[in-house]
Amino acid sequence: MDRNRIRSLALFILLVVIIAIPLGCGSVEPELVTSDTGEGSEGQTQSGGEGTESQATEEEAAEPNKIGDVVAVGGVELTVNHAYMLEGDEWDSPNNAFFLVLDVTISNTSDEYQSFSTMLQMALYDDESYSLDQSLFTTGRGSLDGQIGPGRRIRGQIVFDVPESEYYEFVFKGDILSSSQTIWRVTRSEVASGDVGVAAMQDDGPFGDAFSLGDSVKFGDLVVTLNSVRISAGSDWSKPENDRFLILDATVENTGKESVGLSSLLQIKLLDGRGYSQTHSLFADTKGSLDGDIGGGRKLRGEIAFDVCDSSYYEFVFQNPFQTGQAIWRFSLGD
Repeated sequence: MDRNRIRSLALFILLVVIIAIPLGCGSVEPELVTSDTGEGSEGQTQSGGEGTESQATEEEAAEPNKIGDVVAVGGVELTVNHAYMLEGDEWDSPNNAFFLVLDVTISNTSDEYQSFSTMLQMALYDDESYSLDQSLFTTGRGSLDGQIGPGRRIRGQIVFDVPESEYYEFVFKGDILSSSQTIWRVTRSEVASGDVGVAAMQDDGPFGDAFSLGDSVKFGDLVVTLNSVRISAGSDWSKPENDRFLILDATVENTGKESVGLSSLLQIKLLDGRGYSQTHSLFADTKGSLDGDIGGGRKLRGEIAFDVCDSSYYEFVFQNPFQTGQAIWRFSLGD
């Protein structure tokens, strides 16, 4: 099985877990324990993005929004940044004309954590109102699944298998229990023939406050420390698909009495300065592991690798997939 399929399967497993998250299971607030640079603080509520801002209402049947429009839906703002097509490859070809990739930014303007599921909250229709399937194996850059903290944003791409159509309508449901919808119309002429690439995109943050490299942060019964970061060009048998491997060294200490399970795939992610989540690398050479059980009063230290694009800064995110709350460290390669 090739690396793209492994990555897609891992993302699908993550999606299934996220869908099953019981939001009523509580929240974890990170608390700075020790710092190399000073005290941490809570993030501020902000919003970002380019385009024309518009307010979505249930009472008005407005015209569909356009690419670039920043649309307020409840406590978030969504922007469809651009759209492009993929023809697939030898491992995964579209059943219809091509794969349509939508690049989307979601900003949390509320004072609460918000969780999102592309499968449950996002859909696409053609000009004859046929619903179109999301692709599970051809994936775009980043991910729109998971939780977003107050004042923060994520950026990701969602892929659909589509026929030729005069236009496509992207539908977002802010509340999966509600019938209300927010719609963007993407005309066929707006669909680029290929991805513009991250080199053409500027970092648009940072958003909110974050901890620093070397800080030890209490997260429930766990104390998490981001010890160091190193760069790897890979080896003869394992090369990064993007610019480099970024390998993070972290320690997780269990201060409780009960054993705690740790999953790097479900609990750790890395964002670049544009808001895209970076890809976990299963093949880079790392030391130790951040997966497994941690007994009460014990520690686990290991490295985790990501296949990353160039960025002015990165954010290391630690979370519990069954509770709301995140601890976030921000660093640049010069730190």
